[in-house]
Amino acid sequence: MRDVPSSLTLAGDRWKGLDQPTQRAVPVNVDLARIGVLGITGPRPAARGLRNWVVTQLATRRSPDDLHLYLVSSGDGADLA
Repeated sequence: MRDVPSSLTLAGDRWKGLDQPTQRAVPVNVDLARIGVLGITGPRPAARGLRNWVVTQLATRRSPDDLHLYLVSSGDGADLA
């Protein structure tokens, strides 16, 4: 998720301090076929939650013939069971 500029078009004169509106925590599309590798970093609890969500989405939406998952981690993997 990330923040992105809103697609709203503001009309008229802007007053001082009015910035372009921002949409908060918007899902991000990643073309894995094009990039080949996706890395997830950040604070451990947030990264772990995102990792679990991504793996679940991929595993339920793709055939095992079309998807290979590899995990590289500094942890012992105990939380993967």
